[in-house]
Amino acid sequence: MGYEEGLAGALHRLANVVDELGDHKKARDLFTEVHAYRVRTGNKSGIAAAGASIGGTYLLEGQLGHAEKRFLEALPLARNVARRDLVAAVLENLAWILWFRGDLAAARRRAEEAEGISRQDGQKDFLAFHLLTLGAIARDTGDLVTARTMDEESLALRNELGQRGRAADTQVELCRVTIEEGHAQDAESALRSASNEFRRQGSLDNETMALGVLIRSLVAKGKLSEAAESLERASVLSRRTQNAFWRLQVAVSVAQLDAALGRLSRAKKGLESVLSEAKQTAFYAVQLEARLGLGQIEMKLGAEGVGRVHLEALEAEARAKGYGLIVRKAAAALGTKPGSSPAVGGP
Repeated sequence: MGYEEGLAGALHRLANVVDELGDHKKARDLFTEVHAYRVRTGNKSGIAAAGASIGGTYLLEGQLGHAEKRFLEALPLARNVARRDLVAAVLENLAWILWFRGDLAAARRRAEEAEGISRQDGQKDFLAFHLLTLGAIARDTGDLVTARTMDEESLALRNELGQRGRAADTQVELCRVTIEEGHAQDAESALRSASNEFRRQGSLDNETMALGVLIRSLVAKGKLSEAAESLERASVLSRRTQNAFWRLQVAVSVAQLDAALGRLSRAKKGLESVLSEAKQTAFYAVQLEARLGLGQIEMKLGAEGVGRVHLEALEAEARAKGYGLIVRKAAAALGTKPGSSPAVGGP
């Protein structure tokens, strides 16, 4: 039994490395082997950890149903064996699933529960993750002040712990806030630095993420030729990455660049493809972004009436779901103040 426990521990560490490098399918195979070892030895803590890790691979691939099942199985086991660190990690992942699906309030509750556990236990590594999640939720609601506060605290913890790679990850999220604040020019340098750090680490998912955000920053600044240069690398990575969310985010960035270059039909086709896949994976925020872009493109293509109807519907739906950032963007595209557009189907 001691041999199997040692082997399972080593295999779990190997699987974590493989997962970090972006091969989530291979990592899941390894975590499944670990899970089998843990079941044979009756290690309940190990069973919960391996099950949660399997769920994590599904989450990154966008298979939210499979991921949720694994996390909900792991959570009571983790509670029963008093693995508070694992409880916090599972709650964090459940928060991400809720966030992906568009339930911001429920996602915040899960993330805050995880944050409370990690603060009480002094688990700064986990706490930094929870703060990042809460920052992303706040950003989507349109509360950029809270989003910045959360991301800056997370970044401070990463720097304190000497976690260079994870600090770069947090920096990318902070840059997303900076862009939404209207200061895209202040994000470029940090995004290039983060992208280079991820490339040095061989972190496929994170480099894809950073380049996707960098393209948005450059498009917002009107640096279209530089955005096109970054797109070359991002396109290669997005074809390789198994991370469904960031692959779709890059596709949205590509469509934004196409639209800025006047390639409206191409941008529209790209966003329609994004919207279709985002519906299949239940990535609600990506659906909203794609619908926003499509409405804007329809207006530019001369179908202003259709575009306005779509944007008004989007604004109303986003407001009902608490997506304040999308509400503001839809209102800006309509040339109205948030909440001032007529009700869909109204006079």
